[in-house]
Amino acid sequence: MKIAKFNVRCYACWKQFLIPALSDFSYGEFLFVNYKTREFRYFYRIENTEVERIIMEKLNSDANLERKNDYTEGDTALKLIGKLSDGEFEPIFSNVKCPRCKIGFHSFPKNKGEITNIAELTFEESKKKTLNENIKELKL
Repeated sequence: MKIAKFNVRCYACWKQFLIPALSDFSYGEFLFVNYKTREFRYFYRIENTEVERIIMEKLNSDANLERKNDYTEGDTALKLIGKLSDGEFEPIFSNVKCPRCKIGFHSFPKNKGEITNIAELTFEESKKKTLNENIKELKL
């Protein structure tokens, strides 16, 4: 997927870095980041019905997770999608952690830096398991 990256500046240590941002018309699309590799991926939730099924089954099987699954407590479903994916990906909710100080408090993305391709989030390991195995192993 082609996506624009924007310049931001960390308010804690003043490091300048690039972050991707989805357009306002990206309904059902989400960005994820692996903070160890600084790799960004996107996920289109509407097209990934098998992943959605695993996540909904997990939420329905755990009342505590289901209760937390709203935007006021960090959207548990997106966190579970990151855990289910290949790699150590976390959803990006508003701010991306700074590569230097690891604090997620930066300026608003404004100056477009570049257009780049980012890969889709993959789920090869979870595809090898049954639905029940995925639900049982999926933890936050």
